[in-house]
Amino acid sequence: MTNGLEDFSYDEVSTENSTHSEQAKKVLGHFIQGRIVSKTARKQPVYNPATGEISKEVEIADAQTVNEAVQAAEQAFPAWRD
Repeated sequence: MTNGLEDFSYDEVSTENSTHSEQAKKVLGHFIQGRIVSKTARKQPVYNPATGEISKEVEIADAQTVNEAVQAAEQAFPAWRD
C-alpha cells in the first residue's frame, strides 16, 4: 500500500507580483485523495516572515474543489475513524 506521496511535487510558475519576479515560486495546490488538485488561476502569496518576500503561492479553492475535498473526506472517514 502506498500513501500517494511517491510522485508528490510542486508546480513551478513565475510570479509577476514578486519582488524577485525572475525566480520561479512554488504553487501549493490542494491535496485530495492522494493527489494534488490544481483547478484555479486564483492564488494568494505566502510571505516569508523573516524577509517579507514571497516564498510560495497557495491556490484559492473554488466551490467545486471544496465540495470535492469534503466528499473525499466523507468517503474516507469510515475506514480510519476506528
